[in-house]
Amino acid sequence: MEPTIPLKACTLCGKSFPNTSEFFKFKRNSKLENQCRDCRATQNAERRKKRIATGLCGACGKNLSAFNRTLCIKCLTVQRERAKAARSKAKAANLCVNCRTRSLVSKALCKICLEKSAVRNQKTAVANAENRRCGDCKGPRDSNRQLCANCAKIRRKQSKARCRILRAQVLNAFGRVCNCCGEPEERFLTLDHVNNDGFKERDKRSTDKIYQRSLLPEYQGEYQILCWNCNMGKAHNNGICPHVRGRTEYLKLCL
Repeated sequence: MEPTIPLKACTLCGKSFPNTSEFFKFKRNSKLENQCRDCRATQNAERRKKRIATGLCGACGKNLSAFNRTLCIKCLTVQRERAKAARSKAKAANLCVNCRTRSLVSKALCKICLEKSAVRNQKTAVANAENRRCGDCKGPRDSNRQLCANCAKIRRKQSKARCRILRAQVLNAFGRVCNCCGEPEERFLTLDHVNNDGFKERDKRSTDKIYQRSLLPEYQGEYQILCWNCNMGKAHNNGICPHVRGRTEYLKLCL
C-alpha cells in the first residue's frame, strides 16, 4: 500500500491540502508554512501594493523606492545580479534564457522566444518613434535618431569595447600572425574573407557579428588572419596577394 500523506489546513482560507511543498512553501528553518501557496501569494501581493502606495520599496518595505520604480536601489541591484547569474547559467547550458528550453546555435533564445522578442522590439521602436523617446533612457531625442546624444555616446563606447574583446578572441583562435607573410604585429593584423566576399557580409552584419560568426567552428574555414598589406594587396590584385604571386613567379624561374 502507498503511504498516505497527512492533510494540513491553511490558517487563512481554512482549506485542507496535502502537507507537501507542492501546496506549502518552506520557511527558513526548513519547515512548511501554515498558509497555502495561493493565500501566501495573495497576502504578499496586497502587502506589496500597500508599500508601493506609500512610496516604499515593494520588496523590503524599508527604503524609499527609486524614481519610476517599485523597488529601492538595493533590491534592484540584488534582483539584477540574480537575473544575470541565472542568464549566465542558462547560456552555459545552451538553454534559452527566458523559457529554459534548448536555444538556437550562437543565440541566447530559442526560436519561439526570438520571434516574440523581435515583435516586441518592433512595437517598442514604433512607440518610441511616435513619441520621440530615446530607446534606452526614454528621454527626448532627435527626430531622425533612435537614441539621445548621451545614450548614443554610451552605446558607441560599449560597442568599441565589445569589438576589442572579440578581436582578441579571434586572434587567439586563428593565430596571432599573418597567414601569408607571417607578420606578428597585432596592430597590423585584420580578419580576411578567404573567398573575397567580405563586402557581401558587411552589408548584412556589423563588425562584432562578423567576429562572433568567425569563432563558430562551422564557419572558421571562411576566414583567415592577414596583415593590412596582404589584405589590401589581395583586394587590388584579383584576390591573390602579391606575396603569393611573387613566390609563384620565383619558383617558375627556378624551375
